[in-house]
Amino acid sequence: MYDRRADAAHIDRVVRQMQRVLDVPSVTYTVQRAAGTGIGCVNVVRGTAGASVARDFQRGVWLMLDGEIYSADGLRTGDVAEGDPAAVCLAGYLNEGEAFVRHLNGQFNLIVYHEVEGTLLIATDRYGYRPLFLAQEGSRLLFATEMKAIIVALEAVPRPDEIGVLWLAGAGRLFGDRTWLEPIRVVDPGTIMTVSERGASRRRYFQLRFSAPARATSLDDFADGFAAALDRAATRMTQGPGRVGVTLSGGLDSRAALLALSRHDRLTAACTFGDPSSRDARYAQQLASIAGVPHVQWRYAPGYLGRVLVPIVWRTEGLVPFAWTQYTSLNFHAEIEARLDVLVYGHCGDALTGAHLRPDLILARSRRQLIDRIVGHHQQSPAAMLERVFNPRFYRHAAPAALDALRATFSDIDQETLGDVADVWDMEHQQRRGPFHSSTLDRYRFEVRTVFLDNDLVDHLLQAPLRWRFQQLAYKRMIVTAFPAAVHVPWAYTDRRIRPDMISDLADVGWNFVRKRLRRGWARVTATSAALPGESFRELAADLRAAPDVAQAIRDFVTCPCFPDDIFDRDGIADIVQRHWERRENHAHLVIMLATFATAWRLLLAERPATMPAEAQPPTNTGA
Repeated sequence: MYDRRADAAHIDRVVRQMQRVLDVPSVTYTVQRAAGTGIGCVNVVRGTAGASVARDFQRGVWLMLDGEIYSADGLRTGDVAEGDPAAVCLAGYLNEGEAFVRHLNGQFNLIVYHEVEGTLLIATDRYGYRPLFLAQEGSRLLFATEMKAIIVALEAVPRPDEIGVLWLAGAGRLFGDRTWLEPIRVVDPGTIMTVSERGASRRRYFQLRFSAPARATSLDDFADGFAAALDRAATRMTQGPGRVGVTLSGGLDSRAALLALSRHDRLTAACTFGDPSSRDARYAQQLASIAGVPHVQWRYAPGYLGRVLVPIVWRTEGLVPFAWTQYTSLNFHAEIEARLDVLVYGHCGDALTGAHLRPDLILARSRRQLIDRIVGHHQQSPAAMLERVFNPRFYRHAAPAALDALRATFSDIDQETLGDVADVWDMEHQQRRGPFHSSTLDRYRFEVRTVFLDNDLVDHLLQAPLRWRFQQLAYKRMIVTAFPAAVHVPWAYTDRRIRPDMISDLADVGWNFVRKRLRRGWARVTATSAALPGESFRELAADLRAAPDVAQAIRDFVTCPCFPDDIFDRDGIADIVQRHWERRENHAHLVIMLATFATAWRLLLAERPATMPAEAQPPTNTGA
């Protein structure tokens, strides 16, 4: 909390409120504090991690670090030991000013405070892998890595953000800096914010940009450089104490992460969740065997979604659908903790290598057409369905504004090629406000890392021309040439081997795309599953129907006195839920979002608890 008009006792009381709501009774934390005139900060650090606060008493400057610094190449730090990352950062700041942030390779939020001037500097990492929420209330600035800490500190109860609510219902995620609550926002990635009594200013010190190198290179040379950068990133991910494990599927990203990490003899296990007979589980087991890493397979017990609904929403705060693929690891946290301290994901391997460059995007004839196609692709629930669950007056008023706001998120992307625009937007908005939130689910209990957000690796990938990102050509070439022992293991997406040439790969992907579209069309007509037996690691629609707690959470929301009938329509929501559970229609996405929002509304607004509710305690064993 920053408020130059408040006395120290008041600030300390507010900061302690923020600390209490972040505490998880089943986890041991070290509490570290820093305070000055008009400011108070607290860091709740898992386990026995080192100091996150560094001070220079002579100059009256202190720094608080939230997160991990993997390297700080080129940063002038004097005689400070590298083993103290907060002290390294402070020395870098004192030597180079705010420009020191450019040298930091890691995932972090930083706070620097000058006692004499009363100025505060806030910095986020390049990619926003660790979120930082912010709210201004009068003369007070509140900031935290979880929204709930701001909610308990606000004097006024937050109100729903109309655009944020619509985005969540329609697309299942948020974009830009919005949350679903006013006045809470998210600080942009790669941002430095300076705050004083005179006000606040923000500037980006890093912005993602694809730019081919001036010197031409071949595809094979680029793939070799990719493999070398991935290896260096893997070295950094396995530094430090703790048992390191990777979450593994039959996809490309976790495969590349596993094979690179396994070269460093630090991997304790590879973990796979879901149906053991699925493609992902079968191919993951083969990959782990090739890498020489123990493979652990956990399957979901019947009704698991109902048991983890409240714990997941408490952790992710309604910012993402509780049952999405990335958020199911909480089912197995107790089992994972018995084996691992560090979880490594493959986050962003797809986004940085062109996985989301669909042909219709590349063939767009204008920036406006590109934006409209991306917006349409992210609409998980059609307008006709949204009109059924929202109050008609609210929807007519908010829907046009939500569409305009989504289009506006493209305005500051400095790229001329439309494919580059699509990939930058995907990273800064879809990835940051979607998959990155899965780290929030795990971070209270584990260190969470991803090899694909290492600065050196990202800098290399940003040099790939569009033709090498289309169909992830360079990525697949790298995997095939760098890890030949694993070439025979099929890619779960196509159920075929990875193809390093464009023609064969297009044939496989095209046929797979047609099959899936046909099955999805049939599933919509018949309200059945679009997946073939063994194709998916779980059957989401059926898993929802096996969890009556999820339906009950929505029905309780509809009938409670706190129901926001100026936003939602009671009858429409009840009808959607009934149709899904009676198997008349498949509304899995919308049901998941309704359950997420119903639970978040109750926990964060209606009840506004000062500490973690008992029902939000992570389960001790929900897998089978």
